[in-house]
Amino acid sequence: MNIREQSARRVFMELADTFVEGFDLGAFLDTLARRCAGLPGVAACGLLLAGRGGTPAAVGACGEPVRALGWRQLRDREGPGVDCFRSGQPVSCLDLERAAAWWPAFAPAAREAGFAAVHTVPMRLRADVIGAVSLFRQDPGAPAAETLGSAREMIDVATIGLVHERILREKKLLAERLRAQLDGRPRAGVIDRPSF
Repeated sequence: MNIREQSARRVFMELADTFVEGFDLGAFLDTLARRCAGLPGVAACGLLLAGRGGTPAAVGACGEPVRALGWRQLRDREGPGVDCFRSGQPVSCLDLERAAAWWPAFAPAAREAGFAAVHTVPMRLRADVIGAVSLFRQDPGAPAAETLGSAREMIDVATIGLVHERILREKKLLAERLRAQLDGRPRAGVIDRPSF
């Protein structure tokens, strides 16, 4: 196994590690963003993740300028992450200079932050879209096919981990509710006697 394969294996293990007690969603999203931003031709990475209502509600990023762009997308309901999340399809803007008609608030803010292009891919497991990951570039154009392939692999591993973490959390909540309801009921065969 070469160094690149060992590095990829470490990243995948890190992104699959959602089954631990005290899982920190914000740190996990930031880790995914940092790992994607480390790919060739990617200057920065930001994420939008679904909240309870199924709409984008959480932001992960590799730095504050990208985090601010994520919050701007949520506030203004526009940008590549929002569009990708809605459609479930990748969204590419090869030149943000020409994107003001699509995203009148996002495009100028992204350019001001130093970005010239963005490619966004959905975080999807089968038909369920749980988020969107935006790969920002400082030069116009698309990331290389190998970069997109590596990003897609990391995003897929992270998506599976997040879906499983969500399922485990929901099962734990259900078990706690059932236990609370059962603890509140009188037990069969037990008669409460008044104390004298």
